[in-house]
Parts: sequence; C-alpha cells; structure tokens
Amino acid sequence: MSDDHLFEQHAKEAAEAAARVAFAKGIEVGQAKGFVEGMAAGQAIGFVAGVQSVQAALSDGTRKGSSECARALESLKRLGIDRPE
Repeated sequence: MSDDHLFEQHAKEAAEAAARVAFAKGIEVGQAKGFVEGMAAGQAIGFVAGVQSVQAALSDGTRKGSSECARALESLKRLGIDRPE
C-alpha cells in the first residue's frame, strides 16, 4: 500500500476535521480582534469629535474672561486636538 492510499484510508477525514476546527477558530479570533481594534479606534475618533465640538463654547467663554475655558483650550492645544478637521 502506498502512503497516499494509507492517508486517504486512515487520516484524511481526521486531518480535514482538524483543519476545519482550526479555520473556524482562526475566523473567530480574527473577528474578535478586529472588533476590539475597531472599537478602540471608534472610541478615539468619538473622543476627538466630542472635544472638537466644545471648542467653540470654550473659545467663547475665553473671550468672555473665563480662565477655566482658557486653560481647557490650552490643554487641547497641547494634546494636538485643537485643529479643525
């Protein structure tokens, strides 16, 4: 009997089943990692968008003499998120 014949007769089904399980697990892990990375990116984008949305109010408060607003605007500048998109 040849090696190919023995493989076909005794190991092919087990090898295919193991490959299917490994493939399914790989898909599952990849999706979970993509979700986590996508969620982190989405949170960062949302944070920056939220901060940028209050810039006008902070600027207005600074013009009206609010030192707290001026500190907040300076913090945005240091963080590098004071630039409009």
